[in-house]
Amino acid sequence: MKWWRLELRTLVDAAPAQAKVALVGPREAWRAEVPKFAAGSCLQSLAFMLALALPTLSAATMVQWLVIQGASRWDMPLMYAGPLTAFALLVNAHGEVQELRTPRYPGATITWTLALWNIIPGVLVLGIGLTAARPFWDGSEVWLWAVAANVALAVWTVIRLS
Repeated sequence: MKWWRLELRTLVDAAPAQAKVALVGPREAWRAEVPKFAAGSCLQSLAFMLALALPTLSAATMVQWLVIQGASRWDMPLMYAGPLTAFALLVNAHGEVQELRTPRYPGATITWTLALWNIIPGVLVLGIGLTAARPFWDGSEVWLWAVAANVALAVWTVIRLS
């Protein structure tokens, strides 16, 4: 094992020190820390951006249904809100697996911000889905499990990194 890999693993709780070790260390350390651009990294970045936007979009559709449209069976958007949040759940779970493989210490502010971008919309969807939308479920209630799992993953992330 290379000395700089040990240093990077030792300094997992100090992100600025990790960056300095990679910068001052050998060229191999910098290449390992900052991989080259690839099409996969572009798609992964796009997926992470969507994982932030889709729970908010799903919450907006549920709130719009409740407030503007009224409680109608035919336009209840849980069948749309659930898959959008399920996609975000898959991307967030992939991010957690990546974080467990190569741990990096994110700041507390960014951790809370990203978690709240998933928790607040998820709680809104769960609240509306379990109360106002309950009479109109028709099989769409299974998507509430994906929303609940996304909220639980965000809460677990905050607990793990706090």
